[in-house]
Amino acid sequence: VDEGAKAVSARKRVMVIAADPGVGRARARTLSKEHDAEAFNDGRDALTRAEQDPPFNLILCDLMMPSFSGMDFHEAILGQSPALLPRVAYMSGGAFTPSAQSFVAEIKSPLIEKPCDIDRINGLISKADASDNEPPRATPTQTPIVEGLGKGKTKASD
Repeated sequence: VDEGAKAVSARKRVMVIAADPGVGRARARTLSKEHDAEAFNDGRDALTRAEQDPPFNLILCDLMMPSFSGMDFHEAILGQSPALLPRVAYMSGGAFTPSAQSFVAEIKSPLIEKPCDIDRINGLISKADASDNEPPRATPTQTPIVEGLGKGKTKASD
């Protein structure tokens, strides 16, 4: 097997939705070394793009954004393209509002605390497969790379 073809086939498609355009571009640029990454700073534009083929293996979305939050993105995906939900992971510097705290307590998607550790993101990407409908999460017998939040937890390290 050609090593070049093998490397290309191992690349995953990753969407990064970040409130700060510079941060989103920087994160996508870092991920682009091993994956095909696109950055967005508007959740509505990202939603339109996420629904197009070929599918993204993983969608990293800021929880707190000014005009269209990660919570809004989640609700839109749930209503329009629920098959994408297992591919979504959220990034947060903290859930500061009551609605954000409630959201992180109820979602099953992984939450990555900021500052985001690139090794944790790469671990999540390595588990992602656009052809699967299973969320890219660790199994209960493994040490989680990024933990989903359970009821009562406010951050992944709880």
